[in-house]
Amino acid sequence: MKKAILLALMLLLPAVGANAAERWTPEKAKAWWAGQKWPVGGNYIPSTAINQLEMWQADSFDAPRIEQEFTWAQGME
Repeated sequence: MKKAILLALMLLLPAVGANAAERWTPEKAKAWWAGQKWPVGGNYIPSTAINQLEMWQADSFDAPRIEQEFTWAQGME
């Protein structure tokens, strides 16, 4: 029984320590955010697709439109 309790404590203590970090002040959070680059991602759907699956359908795959929109995106850097 003592071994089980000791094992449970050993497993739980690192999790408690990880959550014990102090909460950032609003000023610290704003300073951190100000130092970040503009957020970018890869959730692209061309303007001619009605959903994320339509983009890959053979009948509606629009390579020229995709190339045009990627060219516009590159110009935004």
